[in-house]
Amino acid sequence: MRLFEHRIGSNTFGQPAFDDVFGKSPLLGGGKALSLEKSGVRAPKRIGGDRYKILSTLGLGGFGEVFLAEGPSGLVAVKAVDTAGWNEREYRVFNALMVSEASFLSTLSHPALPKLREFFAESSCYYLVMDWVSGQTLENAVLCEGCFPLEEGFRMLGQLLRAFEYLHDECRPAVIFGDLKPANILRTREGDYRLVDLGLVTREGNRLTGDFAVYSPPYSAPERAHGQPSSKRHDVYSLAATMVYVLTGRAPVGRDVESSLRTSSERYEASQMKKHRAEQVLTVLLTCLQEESSARPATLRPLRAALERWSSFVELADSRGEDHQILRGLYGRKPT
Repeated sequence: MRLFEHRIGSNTFGQPAFDDVFGKSPLLGGGKALSLEKSGVRAPKRIGGDRYKILSTLGLGGFGEVFLAEGPSGLVAVKAVDTAGWNEREYRVFNALMVSEASFLSTLSHPALPKLREFFAESSCYYLVMDWVSGQTLENAVLCEGCFPLEEGFRMLGQLLRAFEYLHDECRPAVIFGDLKPANILRTREGDYRLVDLGLVTREGNRLTGDFAVYSPPYSAPERAHGQPSSKRHDVYSLAATMVYVLTGRAPVGRDVESSLRTSSERYEASQMKKHRAEQVLTVLLTCLQEESSARPATLRPLRAALERWSSFVELADSRGEDHQILRGLYGRKPT
């Protein structure tokens, strides 16, 4: 089985800092681009029948690379997978997978998702042409700024949950993102959060067959290393793991994940009741990180419910004043 293992820091979508991302170069925003010579995929200067001019490398990963390119309608991101050196069986299996999945990827439409514009193969490479999103990855944001305050982390979580509710609940069959991690989430200049890289999105129940497994430790669910069929529980795990990184500044590795999350709650400058609601969200996140797939929630609904309980209380507190006034009105008593 061919195992594609993405390591921490292997993908560098976006640029290091907002000062470099916005306002310097009209093309790349002033960020330093990786040279094509350092890329594992030796993409030609032009692809797609000369329709796309390769400009720079945006991301490096175990399952391909992403280039910034200029096309007929402007800048695009191009995911490239080079099959040179694969045996005949691996090539045939992957070819069948890509052809079947690419057509349905083009039907996905959500503000937090890049639009797949085109899919084609040239020489030994497969190319997915997607919308290019300008912004900073969560990975780089945390490296530059440190971990997010709890309220900003929860705001981000709310936006990402809306994207996954579209993929998991509105799409039929359900769609699994498959490779969620801090390097695959961008924060725009407006402060919105977008998913990038549709290269491993697949329909629920599909798999990269017994010949392929794509695994991004420590953000992938453990069972993905064994090529298990795609499941909502995979995205449940990856979203929770990403939240741990955002809130603690550390990858979710080792036995101190719970204590690290509790520390983020202790830093939360809020009343006792707000902290209590926030801790309920963190408790659900820990449940989503269970190594055994069956021990995790089957969907993201418990996480959405906990987040809504917190946000509803915060909105009520902001509109009416202190927590004790709210509880006195609701229950006729002060909080204990």
